[in-house]
Amino acid sequence: MATAFEEQQAAKVQLALLEMLDPLSDDWNKKLEHIKGAVAHHVYEEENDRFLHLKQEIPAADQDRMTMRYQEEMARYDSNL
Repeated sequence: MATAFEEQQAAKVQLALLEMLDPLSDDWNKKLEHIKGAVAHHVYEEENDRFLHLKQEIPAADQDRMTMRYQEEMARYDSNL
């Protein structure tokens, strides 16, 4: 999971650098495309590899408990809208 954290930190750095560029410049567009590609790759890795490994490592009872808590929080969120 250290890789995921490092990728997220790198994206934050790239976003900070993006803020320092002129939004009308080619450099800004190139940096944005780089960030979009990195985020898309990160999502692909998580959805197709990392999360599957986590699911296999977490006992079913814990998965059920986490699912129930997620549903409770989402219901609470939905009721506040």
